[in-house]
Amino acid sequence: MSEQMPPNVGEDILRIHRVLTRSLTVSIQFLQQAEQPDNLHHGFTLYLRALSALLHAHHLGEDEIGFPFWRTKSPFAPLNNLIRDHLRMMPLLEKIEIWLNSESGWEAPHLRRLQGILEELNAIWLWHIQLEESVMGPEKADALLTPAENQQLARQLATHGQEHAQPDALVLPFILYNLPVEDRAVMAQIFPPLVTRQLVPVEWKPVWEPMKPFLLE
Repeated sequence: MSEQMPPNVGEDILRIHRVLTRSLTVSIQFLQQAEQPDNLHHGFTLYLRALSALLHAHHLGEDEIGFPFWRTKSPFAPLNNLIRDHLRMMPLLEKIEIWLNSESGWEAPHLRRLQGILEELNAIWLWHIQLEESVMGPEKADALLTPAENQQLARQLATHGQEHAQPDALVLPFILYNLPVEDRAVMAQIFPPLVTRQLVPVEWKPVWEPMKPFLLE
């Protein structure tokens, strides 16, 4: 019988970072192609909508729950730098929302502008997560938090994220299928079995299926 690993909120943070890092890379690479086939327009729009919703919810959860708690455990951690990064990314997310709601978004000048926005966002993001993982990664979470605190914070962040990263039928499959199989299996344990066994693969599939060309198998 395998021994269950103690909870570690830093590992959860790494998995969400992997989802967002991959999705930013995939989105930029799609826009870098000479052409974006018409049959992928709807799927990419859904993919980008889910990316934007998840990134905003992730930052909101850290600002409202994660960072205030972490400050009590590590008062001198550079959390203000991380908050400033969130503020720098916010206008870029707003520009993505403008593109998502534009009727002319697939015209070439707007696509090039979107590509530039995502590239700028990605540059800030990669720097940001390097610092954040050094402050709140698995080793720090083990050293600074008890197993009970790890579990409590992980649960609070997951609940907050599910409340704010909407719609579920789009964002939850986006999370699961931007992760490789092993990480996906761990992430799936956060959700009720109904979500992973019935809602995502069956009832919600017509909603998220257009994103499949951008997701992992």
